[in-house]
Amino acid sequence: MDQTNDNQAINVQLFYDSLREKVTSNNARLILNSALMQSGLKDRDDSLNSDEAKQLCLELINIGGPAFKIGQTIYRQYLQ
Repeated sequence: MDQTNDNQAINVQLFYDSLREKVTSNNARLILNSALMQSGLKDRDDSLNSDEAKQLCLELINIGGPAFKIGQTIYRQYLQ
């Protein structure tokens, strides 16, 4: 029942795609760039390690709104 997602990489594109499902492309880009800058991960397009992904999730949760749900969902699915 407890299935890990080791074979699924956590990258910035995963966050962007999840945000884009909730908001427009432009808003998704703005929210994600803001969270990346606040977490010190700006200009990252590659895979994130566990600590970086957790930090990005926490920044999205702090932003609130649709970003809160995305940060919470990704954290629960991939990082717990």
